[in-house]
Amino acid sequence: MPCKASGDHYFWDTAKEKKFLEQLDEYLACSGGKHPPKATLELWAAQFSAEFGGVQALGKTLYQKKERMKKISRGWKALQKQTGLGYDPSTDRVTCSDEAWQSFIGVTRRGLDVLEQVHAKLMNFFMMT
Repeated sequence: MPCKASGDHYFWDTAKEKKFLEQLDEYLACSGGKHPPKATLELWAAQFSAEFGGVQALGKTLYQKKERMKKISRGWKALQKQTGLGYDPSTDRVTCSDEAWQSFIGVTRRGLDVLEQVHAKLMNFFMMT
């Protein structure tokens, strides 16, 4: 299925993100952690055009994607640090301690209980009117 562009946004599926991350990771490893310059991003963009169904990607597009993915990564790392969540690449699943899981279940159950109570009160209110 071809990718479509909407303004400066291109639709990235998991395979495209993985390919881009692998390319970026390889570059960072070879460059001692220095991020790719604009010229390199432009070259990669030309290579990614086929991935986007022939829609011409721009170096700016890859730069913006890199920045968005960096924000997501920072958020995930902060979440891991605060909650103890982890990731198991062999099963492709999020992991957490039993304590964290029980805490989550307790919060979710309390939230559902409150929603059920609100729903019941609303139903009673509307039945009375």
